[in-house]
Amino acid sequence: NAEYMGFTLVYGAGMPATVWTMLTRAKARSAEGATSAFEFFCEYAFLCRRFTEAQYRFEVLVMVRKLSVVVAMVSFRSPHSKATVAVVLLVLCLLNLVAFKPYAAWHHNLIDQIGLGVCIAILWSATLLSATGRNVLVLFSLALNLVVIIGAVVWDAIWLRRTAAEADAEFFALQARSKGAHGDSFVMHHATTDDSLAALAGESPVAAPSSAMWPAAMNDRGDVPLSTFAMIYELRPESVLDSVSHGDGSR
Repeated sequence: NAEYMGFTLVYGAGMPATVWTMLTRAKARSAEGATSAFEFFCEYAFLCRRFTEAQYRFEVLVMVRKLSVVVAMVSFRSPHSKATVAVVLLVLCLLNLVAFKPYAAWHHNLIDQIGLGVCIAILWSATLLSATGRNVLVLFSLALNLVVIIGAVVWDAIWLRRTAAEADAEFFALQARSKGAHGDSFVMHHATTDDSLAALAGESPVAAPSSAMWPAAMNDRGDVPLSTFAMIYELRPESVLDSVSHGDGSR
């Protein structure tokens, strides 16, 4: 028991605590100007990319959710008690999910809510006294969970393809407008002041469209759309240039 408890503390609780501390400190350094927002995104996108900027640490709460179910399963002898405690914990997690909507994409929030609801239904079925009712509810919940997973994969593939196409279209539209003023040179090499990119695009310098998503779209040459970076951080497009370096040392 002591070995299991030690492993639980070191791995089960230590990993979420470590990730939370790491992300919090990295975000603080970015806010203080020690590192750029772009550098933070590139380094921790594997943990934060799916979530809104305000909920960038939500992956830690996902770890805690899983840990809480495991603790509920090993802390009680009675199956009824295990299921009841786990249901209560997951209902709290579901309420948190509905209240804060941490995912950047609306359908990711919906998918997680449905998946969590299915897990609650399966665990709640263990508290039923009727074996028939329990079996029917479990089978229905598992079938629904399978449909949700398959549907989510298909929908996500379509959504990612559509998002990439929109980002490419936006990129080439901006590039085409910049060529009109500066020949064949890409706008990234010329926009060096706060208002220059907007001037090249023939627009007044205004804030970029607000978006909570953190995409990373590139065209076949490896160029990343400036507007994509602007959407990530809700900055004016030209201010992103301070975080983009070129191979020849220019910025």
